[in-house]
Amino acid sequence: QGFGGVSRGKLYITTGGGAVAKHQSPVFGAAVTAEYGPFTARLAHARAKIEVNNLAPINALTDGLNATQVPAAIQLADDLTLKGGKKMSFTEIGLTMDWKNIVLQAEYAQRRAHEPVYIPETNSGYIMAGYRFGKVLPYYAHAYYKDAGTSVTVPTLPAAHPLAQAHWKL
Repeated sequence: QGFGGVSRGKLYITTGGGAVAKHQSPVFGAAVTAEYGPFTARLAHARAKIEVNNLAPINALTDGLNATQVPAAIQLADDLTLKGGKKMSFTEIGLTMDWKNIVLQAEYAQRRAHEPVYIPETNSGYIMAGYRFGKVLPYYAHAYYKDAGTSVTVPTLPAAHPLAQAHWKL
């Protein structure tokens, strides 16, 4: 099943006082679900172009980097900014079993950038196991989140370069 629409949300940047920026991003993707007896399997993939123009701390940093006219700094500014949008994808696979009184669920998901972007790439998932007693389902769940790296590479500059000696305060 295909889907499309607009994802809305907030990005929070931890600075001295914190900064929040709202975003609206077009998103499209597809999801497939298959059932066989007590088992349900699902696979989904979505792509979005995340654009945020009012993220003040990042905008101040990227404006400063662009003002230097140093190619490596300009590239870093382009990698960090969300102005103009950055392409991201989200992929998920999951399995559910609801057999007699036993309920099991598991899911694994990835967030990946398709161009350099400040938002980290991630892997996450969960497992859940429960046993149904009538209408009550006590369960155990374990979830995890792991940073899968970043797609931004900070350039190295000679120690004598003014940017190497600069101190950025967000």
